[in-house]
Amino acid sequence: AQAAFVETKETTDDPYTKMRSYVELAEISETAGQPTDERITILTEAKKNVFVQYQPQIINRLIDAYMKRFEETGDTADAHEMLSLAQSLAEFSYGDIQVYQNVALTLYKAHLYEDEEALLENMSDRFGDDYHIAMDYAFIKVKQLEATNDRKDYASFLEYYEKAAALYEEQKDEARPDDTMQTLEDQYQKLLTQGW
Repeated sequence: AQAAFVETKETTDDPYTKMRSYVELAEISETAGQPTDERITILTEAKKNVFVQYQPQIINRLIDAYMKRFEETGDTADAHEMLSLAQSLAEFSYGDIQVYQNVALTLYKAHLYEDEEALLENMSDRFGDDYHIAMDYAFIKVKQLEATNDRKDYASFLEYYEKAAALYEEQKDEARPDDTMQTLEDQYQKLLTQGW
């Protein structure tokens, strides 16, 4: 099957078929357990060769591939690449909040808090008041508080924590509680017991 998709992407004149061939090749690569680098190579080539209207689908998959490689290697260059790709997606007005949430989480894990804050600001402009955004800001403020032990950082954390908690109450899905929100609540309780 892989050879057929390689031939199709090289010979077809149909833009959609070309894009689907690249997507299928990337999926075959992942299913076959090939290194994530292979998937990134396929999708990077696709990004260069598919029509603009199909770019967002390819970029979305590239973000996933870079996230997987970041998880495998911890290389912050992958987190930076994800941020760049997310900015490209935003230019297309494409992607749901979960895509950007994944990029924000990777930036957090990579300790790239300034980059994450910039992304969260863009997310806030695009998606409005969403508890995920306030929650992510609160986690950044905890990291800053741990580094500085400054009252100003605690006040900033508390502001975002309260906003996230209030928005969560409005937006939560009763059937699927958000474990990350519970982690933020635990962090808040921990800070209280530490005398903040």
